Parts: sequence; structure tokens; C-alpha cells
Amino acid sequence: MNIIPLGDRVVLDPIMQTEKKVGKIIIPVNSENEKSYMARVIALGGEAKDVLGIGDLVLYENYGCTELNVGGHTYLVNKLEGIVCKLEADDE
Repeated sequence: MNIIPLGDRVVLDPIMQTEKKVGKIIIPVNSENEKSYMARVIALGGEAKDVLGIGDLVLYENYGCTELNVGGHTYLVNKLEGIVCKLEADDE
């Protein structure tokens, strides 16, 4: 099944993390209810293609997301305005 978002919607594949980093401090994630709100972009609506690309790593706001279960995997559908920022690796 292909997921084709409409308008300014983005389909996200959430990334589960076992730890969080704040600066150089590593904080273990102890609760399964605690989410990282980090995801990989897997599909874009037409209006979102000007800002993001497939495979981009992003932070998103949790409220307003719609969960979509396909083939036993949970994806999120969010509006572009719910994407807080795009993350890029440092060249250090």
C-alpha cells in the first residue's frame, strides 16, 4: 500500500530512542510512554515538497498527529506546521 498525503501533510516514521542527548549530557529514556518526537519523512504532500525531502530527519509536535497502521508498523501523519525543525548532521 502506498501512502500519498494530500496538501501540506507529511507522513513520518517515528524513531524510538533508548537515550536522549542534551548538549553533551546523555539522559536514558526509562519510560515507554516517553517519546522522542523525532522521525524520518517517508512521504510528502504537494505543498510540503518545497520545504522537506524524503528521508529528512525532523522533530515534530505530538499533538495533531494521526496514527496510521500499515502492515503492522505505525506511521504518523502530521501537517507541515507541526514539524518543528529539520535536523542535519554536523561536519565535526
